[in-house]
Order: sequence, then structure tokens, then C-alpha cells
Amino acid sequence: MIICRCNEVHDSEIQHFLKKHPHATLKELQLSTKASTTCGRCLPEVEKIYGQFQQDHKPIDQLRISF
Repeated sequence: MIICRCNEVHDSEIQHFLKKHPHATLKELQLSTKASTTCGRCLPEVEKIYGQFQQDHKPIDQLRISF
């Protein structure tokens, strides 16, 4: 599905970028994919995809044992 009509960026491109660069900032995502860099109308959708990815891939807290 096309997320950014101005630059013809698909959701799959955004997902691919995030999987390859899981620690990227939203700004880095925008600059690399060009999503939401022209008119900005798609920014809420880009932010939603970015936020959902971050939520789904946050690190699992490990048990820490002190001796």
C-alpha cells in the first residue's frame, strides 16, 4: 500500500528500512525513504508505522543477577 503519494513510498519499503535499521530515528527513516518529506500529509501514517515497529521490537529486559 502506498503511504507517501508524493514520493511513491510503500509501507513495505518503510518496514524493510526499519528491519534493516531497527535503531534508526524517525528523521533517518524519512530521509532514507523520502516518506513525508514533500508535503507532509502522510507524516501521521509514517509516525504510526514507526511507533508500532518500535513498540513491537523493544528490547526484552533480561534478568540481572548481582553476586
